[in-house]
Amino acid sequence: MTVAQNKVLWFFIAWMVIMSGYSQTEEASFKPKFNIGFDNKNSFIGDKTVRFNGFLTTIQIGPRSRLGMGYYTLSKNSQFTDVSSQNGIDTLITVRNFRYYSMEYHYILLNTAHWELYFPFEVGIGGVSTINTSNRSTGVTRMLPAQVINVGTVGYYKLFSFIGLGGGVGYRYVRLGSRPNDIADDLTRPTYSIRVKLYFADLINIIFHNDIKRKEYEIKRKSKV
Repeated sequence: MTVAQNKVLWFFIAWMVIMSGYSQTEEASFKPKFNIGFDNKNSFIGDKTVRFNGFLTTIQIGPRSRLGMGYYTLSKNSQFTDVSSQNGIDTLITVRNFRYYSMEYHYILLNTAHWELYFPFEVGIGGVSTINTSNRSTGVTRMLPAQVINVGTVGYYKLFSFIGLGGGVGYRYVRLGSRPNDIADDLTRPTYSIRVKLYFADLINIIFHNDIKRKEYEIKRKSKV
């Protein structure tokens, strides 16, 4: 990566650390909320629509801050082929897979009984698997190291306290290896998604709250016998 791109990566990492520390000073009595679930996204490679399957674990550490770790992989039916020309040699490049691990910071702008709106900042590392075919070589498999930066906006309407329906839009920047290339340009594209979110902390609270109420009712009923 270039010096400028390294600075961008470190900026986002520093931003996550600073904002998480700031959030803890907002409300010392805040109880962390843990959540886990799928985080699938639609995007593009070149002009082709593709899908990324994702799994995300988060913990909300303050009224405005949430930290997360995720894993994303390109859907099997989302292979993409492009032609790269270098030194007069045309190479047919097929992207077989693109997967990466991410660290995320979510700045929560709005979180009410019915609405949630936040801005995710994502920094990831992974790899892109390609098959290269040219007039000098056939079917050469390569694995290119990838650095990913993803920013966006996500919103939900809470149908109930424990489930929300929403969507998101964003933009993904990808760097492959140490030099610019056509595949990295093809992978640097907007993202969008339609989402369903299960709020595990609220669901567990409802389950245990109802269980406590049921036990209290049983104790009162038996005391009257």
